[in-house]
Amino acid sequence: MLIMVVSVVLLTLIFRGTNATSSELQKTYTGWQVLQVELKKRPKDNKLFEDFLDLEKDTYSMQLLGKNRNRGVAEVAVSPQTLTDFTHFLTINNITFTSVVDDLGNKIESTGASERAEYFLNGDVTFDRYMNHDEIISYLELLPRQYPHLVKLTVAGRSVEGRPLHLLTITSSHSSTKPVIFIDGGDNIILPTLFLGSFRCLYLPYVMSFQCASGIHAREWISPAAALNVVGHLLQTPKLTRNLEWKVMPLINPDGYIYSWTKDRLWRKNRAWTQSASCVGVDLNRNFDFHWGEAGSSDRPCSPEYIGSQAFSEPETRTLRDILLRDYNRTQAFVSIHSYGQAILHPWSYTTTATRSNAGRLERVGKDMVESIFSGERVSYIAGTFGELFYTVSGTSGDYAAGVGEIPLVYTLELRDTGAAGFILPKELIIPTVNDAWLAIEYLANHVIASDLVASELARSQKQQRRPWLR
Repeated sequence: MLIMVVSVVLLTLIFRGTNATSSELQKTYTGWQVLQVELKKRPKDNKLFEDFLDLEKDTYSMQLLGKNRNRGVAEVAVSPQTLTDFTHFLTINNITFTSVVDDLGNKIESTGASERAEYFLNGDVTFDRYMNHDEIISYLELLPRQYPHLVKLTVAGRSVEGRPLHLLTITSSHSSTKPVIFIDGGDNIILPTLFLGSFRCLYLPYVMSFQCASGIHAREWISPAAALNVVGHLLQTPKLTRNLEWKVMPLINPDGYIYSWTKDRLWRKNRAWTQSASCVGVDLNRNFDFHWGEAGSSDRPCSPEYIGSQAFSEPETRTLRDILLRDYNRTQAFVSIHSYGQAILHPWSYTTTATRSNAGRLERVGKDMVESIFSGERVSYIAGTFGELFYTVSGTSGDYAAGVGEIPLVYTLELRDTGAAGFILPKELIIPTVNDAWLAIEYLANHVIASDLVASELARSQKQQRRPWLR
């Protein structure tokens, strides 16, 4: 019997950040309110709303935090200087809104001390609070020494500021024929890979590989935490490391992650210089070369969804691309971890009219992942395509993994919550939230293994029919 191993690459995509100078002031968001705005069913009303936001030109007075088509709401952070004009606009256009956070700056300040490191963890891991960049790297660097026959740590690339982009490979039986799971033909058996980030998954011939990337957006601190929790569970789950090869990148955007800790808690992009002297950063999840520059993106450097000067302009996205394509022929799954929204989403993101050829399977597995989360944590998620449940966006890692990498199982995990806390998820929700991600990924990995065993048995049966003397 052929034993397949899934290699899971857990890639935590974290936005890059240019080193903040000592003279740069920290953004406080004092007096900012977070409004939950009802999205009308009439497209022209939504267009009016989005035009007023005008985030393309000014991210200093308003920020669109989230938009959920399924729930029919959007969350917008509004500065005190813009609040009167914005609420007046909503009122005269009969657009319903409520204030969900009265002072965003106060909320960040009041939760910040408990969220962040109170002491330095040297090579250890915790989910009682968020870990800073140096703590995460210290933990990753210790793993190969603690688990020399299970874990391999390599530097897959470097961020725009020169920080290493670490790649974990986890498997108990190294083989170039194992299925690979990356977590952002012929007689060969197609093996799974899952990529987490965001999470993404992929398979290789005679080797299943699971590839994972998380943290594409700097402010989504729960994303790298979820990736590290997956790593911890894998180290204690021999079945999944014996039958799969896991590739995990917990911090794909270290520069932006650091910037969100030191200068701007809501920073989204990386920290690349742009053609604008006053605007920094590229949205890494709009920089992939699949329908690049289309819906839900911007070619203006000051936009939070800036696509970059060209597709794959950023070293972080090029690194992730190279890892994905290196093992594409044995990758079965790709998962990207984000927040927030409590949803398990599959392609496509760039459109609501096209469907993948295996849409039925994607939908079934997605709903089963939702059920696994509810059974374990008693919290409700939804499943569906990104474009239908949230909004259309292009140039994403998930669409690239599906459209170019042709990875069968591609999912984006949007973790807790649904908007009450948003990106400022309190520390008491870290453990249940990272467990949500693990329950979903564990189900997906077992599905990949089971599907591969069925395919192997079918191939063996067909071979016996051709060669009856083998029975």
